[in-house]
Amino acid sequence: MPCCGQVTLVSQTHALPDSAKLRDRAARVTVNFQYTGRTGLTAVGSATGMQYRFIGPGATLPVDARDQYGMMAVPKLRLVR
Repeated sequence: MPCCGQVTLVSQTHALPDSAKLRDRAARVTVNFQYTGRTGLTAVGSATGMQYRFIGPGATLPVDARDQYGMMAVPKLRLVR
């Protein structure tokens, strides 16, 4: 209780998720794509800008889920379910 007319301020700090932690969590969500071409292919994620290197026919890579729709438009790549 304040005395002599002084006011005591009570501050509450609410911990909000750090935006970097949210980005890290989102980056861990992946989908798999398989390359069906004859040689190799490097594709760049439309959302993340990450490079995905498929080294040859049948190569399968985990792709950041945010890049999924852009990768679906790349010829010779198929979503593996």
